[in-house]
Amino acid sequence: MSKFKAKMGAVVLRKRDYKQAREFYLAASELDPDTLEYLAHYAWCQFIDPTQDREKALSGALPKVEQALRRSPS
Repeated sequence: MSKFKAKMGAVVLRKRDYKQAREFYLAASELDPDTLEYLAHYAWCQFIDPTQDREKALSGALPKVEQALRRSPS
């Protein structure tokens, strides 16, 4: 199920629906917390969303990326 959510996140991300993409990637990361890619994709969607305030987007995305890096430096 997490792979499906991640694939749907990728689909809507290509359509530039950043909010929906974040929701799919967040769901994927909750279903499979060991796959840190989902968390990184979530953070990326948050950061690149042009409707988000840049400062807020960075402060929201950075902790997710740091968390993923702590758990898997590679």
